[in-house]
Amino acid sequence: MLKTLSIPAFAKVNLTLKVTGRRHDGYHLLDSLVAFATLKDHLYLTEAKEDCFKISGHFANNLEAEDNIVLKALNSYRQKTSWDRLFNIVLEKNIPIAAGLGGGSADAAAMLIALNQLNPNPLQNKQLQALALTLGADVPVCLAGHYNDFCRMEGIGEIILPLEFDSSKILGIILLNPNVPLHSPDVFKGYKEVVSCPHQYPATLSERNLGEWLNAGNELTAAAIQSAPVIQTCLDLLANLKNMQGFITTGMSGSGATCFALFDSADAANIALSNMHKIDGWKKSSWVWSGALKRHFQHSLGD
Repeated sequence: MLKTLSIPAFAKVNLTLKVTGRRHDGYHLLDSLVAFATLKDHLYLTEAKEDCFKISGHFANNLEAEDNIVLKALNSYRQKTSWDRLFNIVLEKNIPIAAGLGGGSADAAAMLIALNQLNPNPLQNKQLQALALTLGADVPVCLAGHYNDFCRMEGIGEIILPLEFDSSKILGIILLNPNVPLHSPDVFKGYKEVVSCPHQYPATLSERNLGEWLNAGNELTAAAIQSAPVIQTCLDLLANLKNMQGFITTGMSGSGATCFALFDSADAANIALSNMHKIDGWKKSSWVWSGALKRHFQHSLGD
């Protein structure tokens, strides 16, 4: 019986995002504190006589198998390594599409990791990171997210600084998406060209200075609200939780439309979510999830 390799693809959450410049080719330069939720897609690979790719999961109907970024990652890896083993691939899609959570990028990163684990002559880490960047700006940080809980991402996504969170706490989070897909190019088109200096974050990330990191906020929020005004409704709804025990802050991830409320534990986030259903303005048509931010010792145990 052939063994199936399972790789998780963790949802990326931009806890902060600043726009620090723009290159001559039009790409914006960013500075972002990135975390990863335990919310995840799953990628399953089994050796086969021919390639086969299928999508399952809650958001399977929102994706086309043809031209999926997972297949692009597979083809790019083959071109780079000339390694041509064939696979039956199943992507279990649990992260919303075009939601600012890096779902597609996480899937591509998971594919690169899976292939590199199976390849008897794997790529070096720097080679894999360079290959990841050719697939998308968020793929390198999602690749790093398999081995790190927090990262500072700069440039167009090619500069990754892994961060240790100097705390035993496992932070909790609520993710709220109004089921409105929002594509990054549309948000950047509406962004007013105001260039910020890179944020002067503390040298380390700790429970004591977390607030200093979070003060940077997300500078794409206004442009995202202009494209999808319901984002403001989501932020207002989450702000109503500020008096709940363990509440830290709210914000928008990436270019939207997913918003988040951060808590000092997963239990606090789960309790807050149960109360959110009682708040006026709550729309049952929205997608919502609560749980924890990933910690490396959880991942090492198979979470």
